[in-house]
Amino acid sequence: MKKLLTYGFSLTLSLFLMAGCSGSDSKKDTSTTNNTGTTIPEINVKQATTTLSSGYGAYNFGQVNLGSSSSAVTFTIENLGTGSLTLSNPSMTSGHTSDFAISTSGISNTIAAAGSTTFTVTFTPGARGSRSAVLTITDNDSDEGTYTITVKGTTAIVSTIAGSGTATSTDGTGTAASFNTPWGITLDTSGNLIVSDYYGHKIRMITTSTVVTTYAGNGIQFNTNGASTSTSSFQRPNGVVFDSSGNLFIAENHMIRKITPAGVVSTLAGNFNSTSTDGTGTLASFNFPYSIAIDSSDNLYVGENYKVRKVTPAGVVTTFAGTGAYGNADGATSTATFSQTIMGVAVDASNNVFVVDSSNHKIRKITQAGVVSTFVGSATSSSGYADGTGTAALFTSPQGIAIDSGGNFYVTDFGNGGCIRKVTPAGVVTTIAGSGTPGSIDGPGNSASFNSSVGLVVDALGNIYVADSGSHKIRKIVP
Repeated sequence: MKKLLTYGFSLTLSLFLMAGCSGSDSKKDTSTTNNTGTTIPEINVKQATTTLSSGYGAYNFGQVNLGSSSSAVTFTIENLGTGSLTLSNPSMTSGHTSDFAISTSGISNTIAAAGSTTFTVTFTPGARGSRSAVLTITDNDSDEGTYTITVKGTTAIVSTIAGSGTATSTDGTGTAASFNTPWGITLDTSGNLIVSDYYGHKIRMITTSTVVTTYAGNGIQFNTNGASTSTSSFQRPNGVVFDSSGNLFIAENHMIRKITPAGVVSTLAGNFNSTSTDGTGTLASFNFPYSIAIDSSDNLYVGENYKVRKVTPAGVVTTFAGTGAYGNADGATSTATFSQTIMGVAVDASNNVFVVDSSNHKIRKITQAGVVSTFVGSATSSSGYADGTGTAALFTSPQGIAIDSGGNFYVTDFGNGGCIRKVTPAGVVTTIAGSGTPGSIDGPGNSASFNSSVGLVVDALGNIYVADSGSHKIRKIVP
């Protein structure tokens, strides 16, 4: 296809805010003379070294917290042709135009052959959620037609939905209610939150309208079963999870407790001993079960000291991974070793089990084929704070873990001010909320603070709920 010399048409650059940038447009005519030999301009737009092709160009601002701005991102306009390229200043023409500021300071509106000029875009979200706008350039390259580039960004905001901050266990609405060291947290099918109130020795429920009630437990520190949730008792309950039939399971005091939808409380497995013995029902024992998750067949996975245990719906308990010795060895489940504190467990759609090996400062992956590996976090069990990929990322005493519908994990980084870390299925770690300084401040993600965050759960909309143990509150992160 030969180029025709035409001047004064509009070029709209569409920067799709998605991860990464696309390659060049294979349909583009890159000739720089027309059929009469006349020289013509040839526009090309790049971000860093990546060409943003017509209709396919992509750039991702990622998450920027409300009240903050991204760094200014530089885009380069090149003239790859042999004729002079003239252009207007870039402008935002539709969408959330005020969220994306263009700086054209120093831009050249006439670019000689083989020359270039630059402009920058800064993202400052004006509201929570997804934001987008269209950026347009008018120029005299006859070949391109219209480019559409949608620049987008997202925000995160942290709020307190329940809990006064006082270490008591009082029912009420929102911040009029109180918790005494909330620990585990999960969701029922109606969107209600279920929270284990560790030192309140109760299981609490938070409705979608933030009304807090006692779901089970009389507040007496013991392990009493029975047909009534109001007369049953619990002793420092930890992780909580529902099965597909609506039964709630609680990891606590060397046992796995069960509450049916009818309110009957029983012990599924375990007893008062801490010997970590395989077996069925109360003949099995656990060594301080902290965390619990469930797979697609309703098998439970329990994180305890040095091991991960598996519990079938019939209450048959086996050792899923770990020798019972302290260590950091990957490999077969029968020889792999873990630290004393497996504080979080999650199961993905393929029934791979991910555990928070807290004292080793990492997240481990266990396949159903029986292989243990380090997913993210230091291979040498070093603590620290660093975003990154795989073993380049660092955590300090991470605690809870939850998974969203897209297979992304969220981890409470207890030793780094309780900040909330996101881990993609590819192992890319970023921080989505938390300043790194312990506290209980609501607000934009990177200026909010947490105080000993432990359990967390993600709803169908991607909202994250955090049991902020040290603040005695339940916090919500809107992405």
